Amino acid sequence: AMGTITLTRPLAQVNFADNATAPVPGEHQSVVTFQNYPTSFDPFTGSVGVSGTTDKLVFTFTDFPSEPLSSGGVDYHYLSCNYFFAMTDSQLSATLEFQTAEGSTTIKTVSVQEVPLDPNKKTNVIGSIVQEPETWSVWDGYTKTEPTVDAENRYVIDEASDLAWLAENGLQLTERTKVLQTKDIDMNDEPISSIKLPVGRTYDGGGKTIKNFANSLFGDATSLTVKNLAVENITASGSTHIGTLVNTLKGSSSFENVTVTSSSATTTNGAAGGMVGYIVRTSEKDREETLRVSFSGCKLNGVTVSGSASEGKFVGLLSGYDNNESLTFDAGCEATDVSVADYASVYVKAKNSAWAGDVTTKYDGWLGAETYRRAKVTFAGVRLAPRWDGTTVTAKADLLLYNGESNKYEVHSPFDLAGVRNATASPAALYLMENVDMFGQGEDGEYNIPSNWTQSANVSEDDNYFMLFSSITHLEGNNYGIHNLSINTQKVSASLYYGGFIQYTSGTTTHKNISFHNSCVVVPHVFSENQDKGSAGMLVSNIAGDSYTMENVHTYSCKIFALQKVGGIAARVAATNSTIKECSVNNCYIENYKCEDHKENFSESAAGVTVSASFYSYGEIGGMFGFVEKNATLDECSVTNTTIYAYGQDDVNATLDGNWFLVALAQGL
Repeated sequence: AMGTITLTRPLAQVNFADNATAPVPGEHQSVVTFQNYPTSFDPFTGSVGVSGTTDKLVFTFTDFPSEPLSSGGVDYHYLSCNYFFAMTDSQLSATLEFQTAEGSTTIKTVSVQEVPLDPNKKTNVIGSIVQEPETWSVWDGYTKTEPTVDAENRYVIDEASDLAWLAENGLQLTERTKVLQTKDIDMNDEPISSIKLPVGRTYDGGGKTIKNFANSLFGDATSLTVKNLAVENITASGSTHIGTLVNTLKGSSSFENVTVTSSSATTTNGAAGGMVGYIVRTSEKDREETLRVSFSGCKLNGVTVSGSASEGKFVGLLSGYDNNESLTFDAGCEATDVSVADYASVYVKAKNSAWAGDVTTKYDGWLGAETYRRAKVTFAGVRLAPRWDGTTVTAKADLLLYNGESNKYEVHSPFDLAGVRNATASPAALYLMENVDMFGQGEDGEYNIPSNWTQSANVSEDDNYFMLFSSITHLEGNNYGIHNLSINTQKVSASLYYGGFIQYTSGTTTHKNISFHNSCVVVPHVFSENQDKGSAGMLVSNIAGDSYTMENVHTYSCKIFALQKVGGIAARVAATNSTIKECSVNNCYIENYKCEDHKENFSESAAGVTVSASFYSYGEIGGMFGFVEKNATLDECSVTNTTIYAYGQDDVNATLDGNWFLVALAQGL
């Protein structure tokens, strides 16, 4: 009369897991104490009986399963596993102590209180974070439902149909800034457009997963924040810039604790990235706009990237128009098993700037390429920048003018410096806005030094030679440095015998606040005006003109090779008035050689007396300056730990000029 009653066993599985230490049978044990747990239920009312507060249930685990517990794209180690009878509103409280064998040392303790249990579902306790029971919402391919709003005024994505609605209508979200996902979602590889969000919005994945999404997840986006999200089996493809998360990303944005696994980004006409295809300002050349894009705790695993323009493991292409743009990856980012079809990234270890510090190959190809190459790119706190390749130059139209003034240039990269020189030999002003690495020694790490310099001769065929400037009226280094500069005058002209970063000065000139590091100047001698000539200084060769000011100029570990008038900073100081202060030469090497190809004839007459002489012209070598004449004032300058290997001038002090000597001789003095 009462009908049939069917009883089932509503078991709930409870797992404790962690990824810090892999438990080993015989070396570890887990002791789990359940203080509050379901024990009985009423099948007619669904009510649950719970143990008393003084009752405890203790389990000790010594055998640990070898298979991992996968959650959010990350594998964890099982520490314990229990099953309970559970009905609606079931809860438990428990403490786990992960110990060495026999409980001699406790490695980790985890406590949870009033954790809800669902029958026939898993509850995973990972560390001290309790995840929702393992459930998936699967999209049927057509249903779209508008997300609800929670008490914190967030749009809540708790069904696949909500995500489908967001892909179609997301731009309507004008009132709230945050979207929160509360359930794992499977989009079932059904055709769908990318999720659209208004400018400046946050998508909080809530530690959940989106999988089988048949497009770039967010498409083109502006000022986007994505965090606490795992995505799997994302297939993004097209004929523009493509990324699994974002195709073109405009404006300052951040990605935090985002994991992409088993996904692909493919384009036939643009840049491709494992997370983002292309990063740019909202207005690319608006220098008033700050661009800051960061990746923290982000991971790639099993991702394929293929593009036609440039490809990167995380980012395919960055528009770095100036140094007010930055891209950073923190130490928690990882890229494993990422396949990049065909790229020649400037951000690989072999091409990173030496001045940025040593890095491993871990970051190779994380950024594929950079338009303009001026942004600040940082990996785990280390600032990296591409070295000059010896050929690439910034086009004149893309060079940045200082205050918009003609022939006055800003230099943000080695490509800019090469671009300015390609545009003009004599800029009115040059402003160094960053350290630049000219990679003059090439891949073999050695400069080419001709055999004339017997103490240092070296054959190197991969040097990246820089064509020196003829003159720069105003040079402001802004306390930045030029690294690994290689100058060889014969690469410019067979008749050029003045060598340095700058060939000469004239009129009124100022050079200040700049340093040179590990650079090299070579001036092979030239026979001109009946004598052998060859003069070199690291900064400038011939200082002439009316007035010259040099301030706060330094050379470090540089090498200068020439025949005569050779100095660590300048070859010849011959301006009408020169003021040189707070300059230094440090750990440098200067060398000339014994050249006796041609004799120089000297003849001077005064007071009826003629003196004639013949001599070879090697000599005039100094740590800072090779030859000083006219009026020069030096203040707070120094030369330290510098080696001079010179023929023809060993601690010789010239105190008298020729005319004075001849007059004195004629007068019998």
